[in-house]
Amino acid sequence: MKRIPSDPHTFMATKVVNKTTLRLIIPVYVDDLFPFGDKILIDEFEAWIPNYYETSTPCDAHYLLGIRIRRDRSPEFPLQPWISLDQHNFIENTIASISAAYRKDATPRATVLPHGEIIPNDKPKISADPKHVRKFQSAVGQLMYIMLATRPDLAYPVGMMARHASNPSPDHEKALLHLVGYLQRTKDLILNYSHEVDSGDNNPGIMEVYTDADWAGETHSGRSTLGMVIQKNGSAISWLSKRQGVVSTSTMESEYIALFEASRNAVFLACLAQQLGITFYDPDVWCDNQAAIAIATGSDLDFKRSKFMNVKYHWVRQAVRHKKIDVKYIESSFNLADLFTKRLPAGPLSVLRGYFMSTTKERDDTGVNRRDFSENVSDND
Repeated sequence: MKRIPSDPHTFMATKVVNKTTLRLIIPVYVDDLFPFGDKILIDEFEAWIPNYYETSTPCDAHYLLGIRIRRDRSPEFPLQPWISLDQHNFIENTIASISAAYRKDATPRATVLPHGEIIPNDKPKISADPKHVRKFQSAVGQLMYIMLATRPDLAYPVGMMARHASNPSPDHEKALLHLVGYLQRTKDLILNYSHEVDSGDNNPGIMEVYTDADWAGETHSGRSTLGMVIQKNGSAISWLSKRQGVVSTSTMESEYIALFEASRNAVFLACLAQQLGITFYDPDVWCDNQAAIAIATGSDLDFKRSKFMNVKYHWVRQAVRHKKIDVKYIESSFNLADLFTKRLPAGPLSVLRGYFMSTTKERDDTGVNRRDFSENVSDND
């Protein structure tokens, strides 16, 4: 058994059986193990490890770190074998906990944040009540775990709340409760993972990366927010919403920085997959800014526009030159990463969210995760 170089908390063992190489992959989180791979090696591992550690009875995983796991291996058409992840119980407990802390019931909302820009507290941090600060930070921490595990649609609003967690104002608390109301309305959403119809060893599916930036969207600081989501076989496997560490002087710069972050994550996941023995095509990185693409791909664009940018961002050029990624243009209206950079009205939010998530009924009715739908809701909610 060897440690995976790209992830020191993941181990892999291989064994040749009847001239076929079998693999066992074991991610480790503190004292939780999650072995998966070829059944022969899984059975051997589950029979071996109780000799050295106290373990629970082996069975199909139903919960891991508060994440519920459900599956259907039926190959019958039109449904495909699928696995879904959700945190329904944890979400309900979080809603109840925050509602009790603020003594307000969660009012269902169709949007993640209220109208208007969320600005820093104009009162000094030293005057903040430590109890209110801890209460706010505890709520944001619970929401952050939900966002990181199973809810890509919470990435932008939770990141926005976290920016003000050290000195929250009453307006920040109202925005937090608005977000809890959105979670109340959408608590039944799940992440779906399924095979492509033609998926197989010779067609493992393309990894698609969508990247975007909201240039100077935070007007009080001039900072931009970058967002990215990585999909494999049409299912979200990684996502990010983050305020950029520098002030970008143009849309191109903010988009190029976002392209850098997305490309770096894509190359990491491609390397991890290769180390796990998974066949991978070079990732497709979709960007909606032609100038950023031109600089990344080394076209005839005048590079004087980017001469003041940090040298590290030009790593993207090297990744493109070495064919680790393929950067392509996409219309802004089709860019899925838009969900991760700004507050969206209810309609667009519902449509973009539908590319990553569904309810159990929607999954059972369609057998797929990707679709175009919208809710009959008001943008004023």
